[in-house]
Amino acid sequence: MLTHYEVLRVRFDADLIEIRKAYRDRLLDVHPDKKNDEKKPALNVSVNAIQEAYRILSDERLRHEYDHEVIEGQKNSGYVGTGDGLDEYSLDEFEFDPETLRYAMSCPRCVAEDGFSFSEENLEEHAQETDSGGFQVLSQCSCCSLWLKVNFALAAAEEEEEEEK
Repeated sequence: MLTHYEVLRVRFDADLIEIRKAYRDRLLDVHPDKKNDEKKPALNVSVNAIQEAYRILSDERLRHEYDHEVIEGQKNSGYVGTGDGLDEYSLDEFEFDPETLRYAMSCPRCVAEDGFSFSEENLEEHAQETDSGGFQVLSQCSCCSLWLKVNFALAAAEEEEEEEK
């Protein structure tokens, strides 16, 4: 399920002007009489979803409540989409288990063995592209409250597969 930010295609910290512009742009994207820009990926959301996203994100109080719900929900899943000020680690610092296809690292705070552990599927599902062209996932230790940013790049074989698609 898309967040309201994803529906409007705005950053988590977007201001009201950006939200208003995105709202108008998204409505035009789904309007049947308007020509869609073929360079843009298809937006598979309803007008109602766009309107609801705008209603929530344009109201300061509702947005604050919504942000809290989204972050808490992501915390419960062990992944969160924001992370300013968190320590950053490279996926290369994690140990990879070829039998289980999982990456793991002991927590630097509570030293829980495999406190940070995830599969390649987790990386694909939760990773966000960074400005540097790599990818990043934010994850919480399974035993304490520490959050980390984990940075990685696609392997050369995966990059070739993506280009072929």
